[in-house]
Amino acid sequence: MTEPLPNANLQSVTESADARALRTIYAEVVEKAARGGSQDHAFMADVVRQLASYRDNEPALQAEIMSEVAKYFYFRAQDAHRGIEAAMQAASIARRAGLKPLVRKATSFLGVLSMSVRNFRGAIDHSIEALELAVELDDRLAQSAVANNIGGFLLELFYYEDALRLFRFALATAPASAQAQQVTRSTMCNMALIYLAKHDFRAGIDTIRSAIQLLGEPGNAADLNLRVLMEWCYTRLLLATGKTPDARLHAAFAKAYAAKANTPRASFYSDAAEAMCEAYEGKDDVAITRLIVALEKSRAISADQRDMLASIIQVAEHMGDDERADYYMQELKKIAVEVQRDSQLDLEILHQKGFKKEKGSDTAAALSVIQTHYDQESRARVQRAIAKAS
Repeated sequence: MTEPLPNANLQSVTESADARALRTIYAEVVEKAARGGSQDHAFMADVVRQLASYRDNEPALQAEIMSEVAKYFYFRAQDAHRGIEAAMQAASIARRAGLKPLVRKATSFLGVLSMSVRNFRGAIDHSIEALELAVELDDRLAQSAVANNIGGFLLELFYYEDALRLFRFALATAPASAQAQQVTRSTMCNMALIYLAKHDFRAGIDTIRSAIQLLGEPGNAADLNLRVLMEWCYTRLLLATGKTPDARLHAAFAKAYAAKANTPRASFYSDAAEAMCEAYEGKDDVAITRLIVALEKSRAISADQRDMLASIIQVAEHMGDDERADYYMQELKKIAVEVQRDSQLDLEILHQKGFKKEKGSDTAAALSVIQTHYDQESRARVQRAIAKAS
C-alpha cells in the first residue's frame, strides 16, 4: 500500500515561459499516466530528458513532474527501477531548492519503490527521512501516510508487532479529511494482511470489511487497484474460515474492479482470488493452472510474487498436495537465498516455516540478517519521530 501523492499547489507558481511549458508537460504526464498505455513509455523517458534543459528553473514544477513520472513507471509500467530513477531526480531537484514538502514526498515514494526491488535498507532509510521531515513540517497527513508505508515494509520484514504499532499511529494521526481516508483504508488493509499472516482470521475479516466500507466505490486508478487487493485479501480470509460462497462473491468483486483498473497487477490479483475459489470448489487442475499463470505475471515486483506464491501454497495445502506445496515453498526459499546473497532479505519463507527460532535454523540466520535493515538506530529514529509528533 502506498501513500497517495497529492499535487502541489501549482497555480501559485509565477507564470514564466518555463512555468507555462512545464505546466503543459505536467498535464500531459498526468493524462498519460491515468490512461496507462504501453505506448507512453517512450514519452515518459523523453520527459526525463526534456527536464534536464530547464536546469534549476521552476524546481517545484520539475519535482512534481518527476514524481508523476515515477508513479507511472511503478503503477502502470511495473518498472520499479525506472521509477526509482525518476523519484531520485524529483528528490534531488527539491532538495537543491530547499523544498522540504517535496523532498518528503519524493523520499516517501522512494521508500515504496526501494521495497519493491528488495532494497530493504534503502526503503527504511528513505522512509525514516520522510517521517522525520513530516514531523518537522507538522504535516499530520504525511506523518500518517509515511508511518503506514514503514509499517508495510516491517510487515514484509516479519516485524509484525513493530508494524502494528506504526499502523495504530497512522490511524491515530490521520486528520479528518478525504485524503486522510485514503491513508486510513490502506492502513487497515495492511493490518488485515498481518492478521491473515498470524492466522487471526476473525480480526482480519473485521478489519478488511471495515476498510472496504470506508473505501466504498473506487473513484480513481489507485483506489481501484487497492480495492482489488482488498478483495483478494478478503477472499483468502473467507476461504480459510470455510466461507467459500462468500469468498466467491468477493472474488467476483475483485474481477469487476480489475477490469476497470486495467492494470497487470489488478488483473493477476483478481485471477488469483477467482482461482483460489475454484480450488475450494474442487476444480483443482483449473485453479492451479490459473494460479501459476498469475505467479508468472507477478514476478516484476517481489511483494506481488510472494503474495501469489502464498496463494498457491494455501491452495495446495487445502488440496492435501504436500508435494506441490513443498515445491513452491522451495521457490520461496530460493528467493530468500538470492536476496541474502545480495545482503538483503525476503522473509515470507519464515512465516511459511512457522516462525521457528532455534539456534542455527534458517529463521535464526534470517533474523540476524534483518537486523542490518531495521536495526536499533532505525527503530530509535522512528520512535523519536513518533514521540515528537505525539
